[in-house]
Amino acid sequence: MATITNSNDFFILVDDIYTQATTFEEMALAAAIFTKGDKFHDVTEINWLEKWLDKTVGWAEVDSLCQSSISADNLLKNWSLWHKQLIKFSYNENVHKRRASMVLLCRSLRESTDSRLSELAFELVESLKGEKPILITKAISWVLRCAVKHHPDELAIYIENQKNTLPKIAYRETLKKLTTGRKS
Repeated sequence: MATITNSNDFFILVDDIYTQATTFEEMALAAAIFTKGDKFHDVTEINWLEKWLDKTVGWAEVDSLCQSSISADNLLKNWSLWHKQLIKFSYNENVHKRRASMVLLCRSLRESTDSRLSELAFELVESLKGEKPILITKAISWVLRCAVKHHPDELAIYIENQKNTLPKIAYRETLKKLTTGRKS
């Protein structure tokens, strides 16, 4: 078995799997390999992610690719690029990219106290909270709940100020997590 020693080979391998994938299991395999390749992650992954998200359909495919893939260190090290890309995803006509804009932040919110992460999460929620697809409303709930660990004060203020405009499920689940430490 060959050993992958550089980021170019790593991304080509994952891309080959995504490009040829015809089942959820194959896409999940590509996502799992990508997620485990932190040492190869760099700014080039933004372009790869955009390409792979074009192939995703449904929450499971988006989430397997995005939920744990980008570390806080990587995202913050390349903040201006990631910030721009996540905003771009949030306005994309593809609902899966809009969901990804929030899900990509989940790991970082759980790992870091950096307020740029919570500020971006709230900005993304603001731009998407009027949408009705469950792909979006559940992602809003998820990204807000991920902020509980390291951003509870900002989160409490945000959801109190926005309680009448947030999706009801997002408000309810986030408030429950803030007060009990559990989703439900």
